[in-house]
Amino acid sequence: LKKRWPMMNVTLYPALVQGRDAPASLMQALRRADRGGHDALLLVRGGGSFEDLFCFNDENLVKTIYDLDTFLVAGIGHEVDTTLAELAADVRVATPTYAAQRVSRDQYDALRWIEGAKQFLTDRTRQMITHSRTVLSSYENNPYLRDPLMWVVEKQMRLDQLSGALENALTKRYEMACIRERSLKDALWAASPRHAIESGRQKLDSARGLLNQNTRTQLRHQKERFARSVALLDACSPLQVLSRGYAIVQAEGKVVRAVDEVRLGEEVRITVSDGTLKAAITKKEKTNG
Repeated sequence: LKKRWPMMNVTLYPALVQGRDAPASLMQALRRADRGGHDALLLVRGGGSFEDLFCFNDENLVKTIYDLDTFLVAGIGHEVDTTLAELAADVRVATPTYAAQRVSRDQYDALRWIEGAKQFLTDRTRQMITHSRTVLSSYENNPYLRDPLMWVVEKQMRLDQLSGALENALTKRYEMACIRERSLKDALWAASPRHAIESGRQKLDSARGLLNQNTRTQLRHQKERFARSVALLDACSPLQVLSRGYAIVQAEGKVVRAVDEVRLGEEVRITVSDGTLKAAITKKEKTNG
């Protein structure tokens, strides 16, 4: 304790730590210490045999430890030794040395922390001084502070710019309002019944003209198609063929297309361009080919 934290106030309460009278001596010392108003109590002794440490297993001692109001650290014997008194304590450590370490602070750690805090405060103070100097320098070099009239002139110029910008914005807004008004009037006119009737009449006139034009065009196309069909039918008509000197021979109501389709002596019907002839077959001749 003197090595780790020499400024600590330590009060010793000696007691027997082995033998038959040890439990009573320990209980008496613990009760006195508990009334001493200490931050913590250490119940410690060095190593020994099982019999030497057996007094710390006393039932009354354990109950006394349990009833203490002060925080108690027990470090009895060596690390392998365990007694009931240690188990009843608030904290159990392996040895008396560990018990001292448990309730004390290392002065060298504290010194290192103080040195670190000192260095931190020194650095922080220097930073604050440097920052304050920078702020002071900016104030000293501020052109507005050196020449307040210049600040007023610049603000006046800025005010003139903003006034011009505001006037331009109002003018544009007025123009946009006029455009919007004209658009609204056009929209209202487009939505009015009169405009709808006028628009419908124009569409009807346009549709009537388009219908007449399409009708004339279709009629002309039909006439041309009919004329082509008539010409084609006329060109394919048998009467046209007969008018060029050809004839149609029929036997028994069928058109004769070959010599073998009629017999000698059979009557046939011959159609020419201006009438019909009846004849009998007297001779058949085949052409080569």
